[in-house]
Parts: sequence; C-alpha cells; structure tokens
Amino acid sequence: MEKINSQSGVTLVELIVYMALFAILLGFLAPAQRNLLNSYRTGNSSKEVLAEARWVLDTIKREAKYSTAATASASQLQLSLLLA
Repeated sequence: MEKINSQSGVTLVELIVYMALFAILLGFLAPAQRNLLNSYRTGNSSKEVLAEARWVLDTIKREAKYSTAATASASQLQLSLLLA
C-alpha cells in the first residue's frame, strides 16, 4: 500500500521568500507614498493662499468701488479710500 501525502500548503522557506519580497516592495512604495502626501499638502496650502489672496483683492475692489475719494502716496506705497 502506497502512502499518499495529501497535505498542501507552503513551506517555511517559501514563506520567508514571500515575506522578503513583500518587504522589498514596501521599501519602494513607502517613499513614493510619502512624496504623494507631501505634494497633496503643498497643493492644498497653495489653494488656501490663493483663496485668501482672492478674498483680499475682492475686498479692495469692493471698497474702491464704493469710495468717494482716493489718495495715493507713491513714496510710502499707501492707498487711502474715503468711504461714504
């Protein structure tokens, strides 16, 4: 009578090889993921700065539109608006 080996699975050597390959793959992906997050943060900060600059320019435009007199001083780079 022949003995049939019906056990299936992975050996310890195969498991170690798979883990080593997975660690190498993570070693390549971790810096890429870090760069992706830094790019997202930089882009998000740029959007916030542009939104604040747009708000400032809209405020200046609105105040200039409804002012009755304006004086400018080139030596001190100042603009004064007289609101009615």
